[in-house]
Amino acid sequence: MEVPPYFKCPISMELMTDPVTACTGVTYDRKSIERWICGCRKSTCPATMQNLENFNFTPNHTLKRLIDSWKQSQGLLQPASSSTQKRVDSKEMADLLRTIESSLFKVSSLRKLRELLESGGDNSELLVQAGGIEVISGLLCREWNENGGEDFVAFRSSEESVAILHSLPLETISSSTIQFLTRPDCLRTLVLMLQTGSSESRFHAVSVLRKITREETNWRQIVRDQGTNLFKALLELLSDGICTEATSSVLEILVDILTVSRYSRVKAVEAGSVGVLIELLPDSSRGRCEKMMVVLKLLCQTADGRSAFVDHAMAVAVVTKKIMTVSELVTKLGVKILGLICEYHPTERFLEQMAELGAVSKLSGVLQLNGGPAANSLRERALKMLKMHGNAWKQHRCFPLQLQDYLRVIDENENLSRH
Repeated sequence: MEVPPYFKCPISMELMTDPVTACTGVTYDRKSIERWICGCRKSTCPATMQNLENFNFTPNHTLKRLIDSWKQSQGLLQPASSSTQKRVDSKEMADLLRTIESSLFKVSSLRKLRELLESGGDNSELLVQAGGIEVISGLLCREWNENGGEDFVAFRSSEESVAILHSLPLETISSSTIQFLTRPDCLRTLVLMLQTGSSESRFHAVSVLRKITREETNWRQIVRDQGTNLFKALLELLSDGICTEATSSVLEILVDILTVSRYSRVKAVEAGSVGVLIELLPDSSRGRCEKMMVVLKLLCQTADGRSAFVDHAMAVAVVTKKIMTVSELVTKLGVKILGLICEYHPTERFLEQMAELGAVSKLSGVLQLNGGPAANSLRERALKMLKMHGNAWKQHRCFPLQLQDYLRVIDENENLSRH
């Protein structure tokens, strides 16, 4: 079936689904032109190579109606009133996968497969049984090996492939099948999607990463391959706040990566992780706050992370405010973070901020906590900090009077026990 040439996007050469017109008068498919500008960092009209005076794109409603009419006449578009699920049998699924593998322009076939999966029914199970995971992973590997993300049409194929993977229940698929997706080249393409894909594709990519990395993942090798690029992509997605699910996936992936090795933590600090987390913490929900504090604690286990924390003007204030106001876990993590700085990087300015911004008063409150072993451990950590820097803090006007008396009694008892 031949698609009329004026219905094709000049960039992808595929049938347009959302035609929009640029300021140069040329019409493109919205996803393609947005990918050209945002993903490929271009500022020219692809067809005319003129500089785009603005990036406002006007929906071409007339062309959209013509395309929809043509699709309906070809049996490609169901009437709006129809809600029938699209079902295929195993042979049709196998034929579609073979078409995807052999076709030069794969986007249309991949989009058809995506629509089948989104329509529900047994199509997802049929795809897995027909070897669809292997086919899709092969496409993602070839995208990296042959194009390195530079070929636009190939990248669009990868975007559709990742959308297909996102729609599958990957958590329930066997490890032997998932291993096709954890191959280095496949993971590199997913990371590339995080860096340069559309908002939708970036969400799909991080969702797929989270699902497949619940299995054993060689994060060390991935971090060595990607360096700071991986962390910058994750942090940008975290800052954008596309959706709660994407944010949660990013934080869970960061915890997994940073737990693996000190090298990963150093690279994350180089990418600016400490600053991003400090700036996002004030407005975070309880669940998000807890995960961010876990990541921040892991980063502060390195010298570079502690240095970045001390250099950030808001760091002490932000962490102090979270202690004893969000949850027991956040209080525990906050005290640990401040304890790491107190022990290994106690600059004069940091100690002043601890007193001025209420951190010392919060430590006094921690000493009064009641509870079991966990509370005892937290009190011991707070007391250790107060003993370590109490002499410096005593000189400050914000130092609590009752704490001075408490520390004096502790010192007297310790002196008596030594004698």
